[in-house]
Order: sequence, then C-alpha cells, then structure tokens
Amino acid sequence: MPAPKGNQFAKGSKTNGRPSLCKAQYVKVAKELCERGATNGELARFFKVNVSTIRQWRMEYEDFSTAVRVGKQIADQRVEQALFERATGYDYDFDLGHGKSVVRHLPPDVAAIKVWLFNRRPDRWKERVEVTDQRGGLADLEPEQIKRLMVRRMIQWGLVDPANVPPDLLPPPDGTIDTDAE
Repeated sequence: MPAPKGNQFAKGSKTNGRPSLCKAQYVKVAKELCERGATNGELARFFKVNVSTIRQWRMEYEDFSTAVRVGKQIADQRVEQALFERATGYDYDFDLGHGKSVVRHLPPDVAAIKVWLFNRRPDRWKERVEVTDQRGGLADLEPEQIKRLMVRRMIQWGLVDPANVPPDLLPPPDGTIDTDAE
C-alpha cells in the first residue's frame, strides 16, 4: 500500500516509509557496547530508540545482528573465564608501587564452584529436593483416629487390658479402625 499523499518521508523510497534510523557506524558501536555487557534495552537507550527497534534492526540488518551476537558472546566468554578462575583460584600480581609487586593468591570460592558444577554437571551436581509420599501414614489421620489406632496396637501387643480402655477408644469388634471418625 503506498504512503498517504503528501508524506514527505515516502518521496523516492521503494518501501514508501520513513528511512531507517540504523546507520552503518552503529554496527561497530553496538558490538563494542555488547562486549561490555550491554543488553538490548541498553542498546535502545544508547541509540535513543525502542527495544522493538533494536529487535527489528537485528532482523533486517545481518551485519548489525552479527555484531550484537558476537559482542554478547565475547562478554559471555569473559564472564565464563572469570567464573572459572574464581572457582579454581588464581594468582595475580599486586602492585606495591615504586616498581615493586608481589604475587598474591586468591583461593577458590565455594559459591563459584557451586554455580559452575550446577550448570556444567547438572547430572551429578544439582540441588535435590526429595519428596517422599507420606500418604496413609499417621500424618493423614485425625487425632482421634490416631488414639484409636494406638489403643488397638497396645491391646494387640498385650500392653493394655481392653477392660481398662474407655468404650469410645475401643476398636470395632471386627478389628478395623474407623477412618471416617471426626
């Protein structure tokens, strides 16, 4: 559909729309920003456009998309390397000034080790929350039912004489426990 009559932005355009705000120099800048950890939202703020425009540029301009993807990969690799070094410990030179330095050792960090193993070896290192099925146990019974069960067992084991048990706690004559009791 052609642009409305009198639209100054559509003159000479094959797409009948406003020219793109994406400029060739944005490719290099976007890559550098992404290498420093910029998100699509931060790119949008830097270029003074909406995040949807950044997504559109990434779909329309292969060089822009590649620059953003490569820049983010470089940043991710640097973070991975830093996490690895933090997880394994490392040595670094500490500048004492006047041309003197000393080698310091930073020991491994347990939290970094945990993050690394949970992500790289999830089959062997993951937080396990084991839930056991407790249906049918005492926890599912009402207090009155638990009392009756205990009295029944005490009678079975010969610990209590049924003649000394209050009638409301005596088991039914067939030996079952009334699970529908209040």
